[in-house]
Amino acid sequence: MKFFHIPFNGQTPDAAVVDRFLDAITSPGAQPAFIHCQAGNRAATMWAAKRLVIDHWDAERTMTEAGPLGLTSPRLRDFVIEYARTHKR
Repeated sequence: MKFFHIPFNGQTPDAAVVDRFLDAITSPGAQPAFIHCQAGNRAATMWAAKRLVIDHWDAERTMTEAGPLGLTSPRLRDFVIEYARTHKR
C-alpha cells in the first residue's frame, strides 16, 4: 500500500490540497485506498472530490455516499461542490 500524507484543514479548505489528493489517488497503484481523518469530514470531502471530478458523479449521488462516510459539515460540502464546478479533469 502506498502512503500519502496530505494535511487538509477543514476550517480553511484549500483547493491546492484537493489537487494534491486527486493527483495522489489517481497515481498508479494508489487503489484500493484507505483515507483517514479523526472525524471523517475531511476524508469524506476528499473522497467526494474524487467522485465529482474524477468519476464524474453528480452532486446528489456524491453527497448521498459522502454523508455516511462522515461528510457532515455544510461548509465542506459547499466547498467540494464549488471545487468540482471550477476544477474539471
